[in-house]
Amino acid sequence: GAWQTGADILEDLAAEGNELSARILDWRALSKLKSTYTDALLALLDKNERVHTTYNQINTSTGRLASNNPNLQNIPIRSEEGKKIRECFIARPGCKLIASDYSQVELRLLAVVADVKGLKHSFAENQDIHAATASRVFGVPLDKVTPNQRRHAKAINFGIVYGISQYGLAKQIDVSNEEAKAYIDAYFREMPEIKKYMDDTIQFARKNGYVLTPFGRKCTVNGINDKNKRLAMNAERAAINAPIQGGAADIIKMAMNSVFKALKKGNYQTRMLLQVHDELVFEAPENEVEEVAALIRESMQNVVHYDVLFIAEVGIGDNSPPGFLFFNVITRRCPFLSPPGFFYFLMSLPDLIGQSVYRRRLIFRILRSSRSMTTKNVITRQALSCHCPVFYFLCHCSAFYFMSLPDFFFIYVIARLDRAIRLSLSQSAELNFPFFQNKIHCLFHQIKE
Repeated sequence: GAWQTGADILEDLAAEGNELSARILDWRALSKLKSTYTDALLALLDKNERVHTTYNQINTSTGRLASNNPNLQNIPIRSEEGKKIRECFIARPGCKLIASDYSQVELRLLAVVADVKGLKHSFAENQDIHAATASRVFGVPLDKVTPNQRRHAKAINFGIVYGISQYGLAKQIDVSNEEAKAYIDAYFREMPEIKKYMDDTIQFARKNGYVLTPFGRKCTVNGINDKNKRLAMNAERAAINAPIQGGAADIIKMAMNSVFKALKKGNYQTRMLLQVHDELVFEAPENEVEEVAALIRESMQNVVHYDVLFIAEVGIGDNSPPGFLFFNVITRRCPFLSPPGFFYFLMSLPDLIGQSVYRRRLIFRILRSSRSMTTKNVITRQALSCHCPVFYFLCHCSAFYFMSLPDFFFIYVIARLDRAIRLSLSQSAELNFPFFQNKIHCLFHQIKE
């Protein structure tokens, strides 16, 4: 009968339109950011205005490195305010930050450990793993998967690794318990190897009191034989997760050693600064950035050799932009986002170079050229009058943000831009840019294909 003000209660009230609950949640979020990050980090600056974390190898049962005092593995990213805090983490003058992280390392490791044919096929075909899972679970063609189905499949993919129950999944994706159970049953039906792995792992843990990572390291599982049902079930979930998360921890540690030796052998000045679970962060002199980025990527991808490729994705920048986990040096100033140049971006993400990036590069050049022409014409004003404010934004946004936007957004933008230019040409005799107009038409048809 006591009054409750927990986050879950306030979120429900806010969803019902209670403004006070929403304001309390906002205040709590901002208060946490201030106390945990802005105040705390400034207090920990050294004489060079840098912060230094401490890593502990024995704080977690899975073997993950744990960062503390301050915790630099938990810098917020979801909220706009959190993203601004990330922008404070910058490289020293004359240097760039390089962040390289394994793509979906735990799902790839699950595919290997449990010998999951479906996951292996999706990774080999370079498919969107969550869309591929949704296609199997919901029984729809891959190209017909809806964003909502993909979101549900993503929750299942990552939830299974952590031994999620039907009740936990139902709460996470906001469906009934019956629906969540049906999703999990369909998941196991389509990929029975995962269910077998989970059952075998629990049985092994009950017998031995520990589980093993793929590299033979023991992870103790306490309470799995406890008479308390709830404690035993929690231990079972930990047993399922430990070999996967522990194996990922082993891989990133081996990658740290491999990259360190490669940098030392090449006599580079680049320094490894942080490990953020499945990601490594470096500070590199500008004249080493391109060569070192390729070296880091190659070293990380060759740490293990399985029938599933462990992809390492590399990002380069001056600070910590949203979408990349760049954590590094902090100063007392909060600069505006200063992302990598356009060609740096293409160089640092070779896996993305292809038809889709080629299209985006053309669009980027056209938008940039249109910005330079706005002093001579009214294209921008016409675009705005055509209900296309995104055009003005894209004309002035960075290459990094531009290249990070989803494909469907570009279809919309180019359609609007095409309409704006045709309107401009029809309404003003002075505006006659056939080359520019033809380029837009060509791009629009390419993207639609």
